[in-house]
Amino acid sequence: FVPYWNRFSGSLLLEACVDYDSGPSSAYYRTPLSTGKPFVTEPTIYQIAGKPTMVVSYCAPIVVDGKTIGVAGVDVSMESIEQSIAAIQPLGLGYAFLLSGSGTIVAHPEASLRGKPYASLADQATQTAIIDSYTQGWTYTALGTQPPRGLRAHLVVQPIPIYGTDLYWGLGVVTPIDGLLRSIGQMILLIVAIAGAVILGSVVALWFVIGLSIRPLQRTAAAFGELATGDADLTRVLAVNRNDEIGDLVAGFNAFTGKLRGIISTLKGAQEQLGGIGEELATSSHESASAT
Repeated sequence: FVPYWNRFSGSLLLEACVDYDSGPSSAYYRTPLSTGKPFVTEPTIYQIAGKPTMVVSYCAPIVVDGKTIGVAGVDVSMESIEQSIAAIQPLGLGYAFLLSGSGTIVAHPEASLRGKPYASLADQATQTAIIDSYTQGWTYTALGTQPPRGLRAHLVVQPIPIYGTDLYWGLGVVTPIDGLLRSIGQMILLIVAIAGAVILGSVVALWFVIGLSIRPLQRTAAAFGELATGDADLTRVLAVNRNDEIGDLVAGFNAFTGKLRGIISTLKGAQEQLGGIGEELATSSHESASAT
């Protein structure tokens, strides 16, 4: 019973599974059948819907009463995976690629590299170091010239666990150094701009606060100047609504001019009384002179 339903032709099509009895391609069937564990194949080209199609198969054993009686699987075309990987573009200049557990290039911006070992891009030692890293669940990082474009870049290969298995694939992300430096330069400019805006805002705020503080002092100084020249209007009261030292100074000035108003008012009353007394004395003197 080997039905194979697919849509690779654009419409739903039923075909028979192939290469499941023997040969290297039969691992998608024989491995989960014999181990009882899920299995993910390497990228493999099959004749599907009448044309060669590269797919990755995720296969799981069918277990009934503890006995494996068959295998169910899902094939995913590289086209869908490539679209997902191609969307990863760090800083708009970098790119990403995907490696299988054996180091086969599953997805890459260079179409001609898909299905080839990573050793076709780098030396065998580098491939071994990368594969040994991500297949054990470790992140691999390197800084240098990255093939095939010869970019001086930062490479990170992140392990991607395959659900239900002990397998890891590797997602590589290449970020050009020029892009990093450009981003750092833009970040520095942004920080400088923000710092400049903060400093300018602080200066404006300080100028505004100092202005608010100086204006009452200026009015008070002008009022003291008028007192010194004798042209002061003692009925004038400086308006201020502050609870700080400047408010205390203005309030003290208002209290001082209030005292002066009281003193001058008292002096004026005494002057009027003295004027009346003087008139009375003049009248008395006149009368005395007449009597004399």
